[in-house]
Amino acid sequence: MWLYLFLHHHTFAVSFIIFLNYINMNRINLKMLTLIVLCLFVEMIHAQKITEWIGGASGREQDWFCNKNWTTQTVPNEFSTVIIKNRFTNKTFYPKIKCGIAKVWNLEMEPSAELFIEKYAELWVMNSIQIKNIKYIQSKGKLLFLNSTSFARNNTQNVVNDVCSQLKSTN
Repeated sequence: MWLYLFLHHHTFAVSFIIFLNYINMNRINLKMLTLIVLCLFVEMIHAQKITEWIGGASGREQDWFCNKNWTTQTVPNEFSTVIIKNRFTNKTFYPKIKCGIAKVWNLEMEPSAELFIEKYAELWVMNSIQIKNIKYIQSKGKLLFLNSTSFARNNTQNVVNDVCSQLKSTN
């Protein structure tokens, strides 16, 4: 996982090295350097986004990859903490990943919240997963845990066999 994150942020690292060379060449003072580093640190802290599924976007009510179905109005990525709540309404639309690969940092599902992963789809959870009842994950595709030590689940006596056969760990 660390190798993945390193390669993913390789562009940032190269940019930072170029920036440091610029500082040496132009002799920027220490106060300015401290301010710039502080700004970069604050940006990195806020890189983790929490987004909650709301669903119901016109014509794409259950589409995971539709930005209008998320509270942040952006599709989650490998730095997002995704929360899927149980919504007891007449028009409840839970997320469905029809095809492709969806990646999240953390996945949290409330009791009775549902998630659908179709045959040609995958959901990669990079860090941790908290599911109160795994029977509500309907999977014909793959659910991959890249950090299986952070898998927390409760009330799993009714786990669907199809889902269990798809749960994999890369550790």
